[in-house]
Amino acid sequence: MTFIKVKHGREEIFTLLVNDIDGREIERWVVHKRDFIKVIKIISKKFGLKIKVIDKNDKDDDLDWAIR
Repeated sequence: MTFIKVKHGREEIFTLLVNDIDGREIERWVVHKRDFIKVIKIISKKFGLKIKVIDKNDKDDDLDWAIR
């Protein structure tokens, strides 16, 4: 999995902060808008969150016939 180097002035940049229960910062992620879904998936797996991320651009067209 690769990320694009953050360059200011290109597109929106998101900063994701992960804090523990006391408010102490555990992690800080600074990513472009197009990489944000990848970061959410990584954070979800790393901290055991029950988050299902559905990426509308990440579709498997081969199995669309089975859903209908």
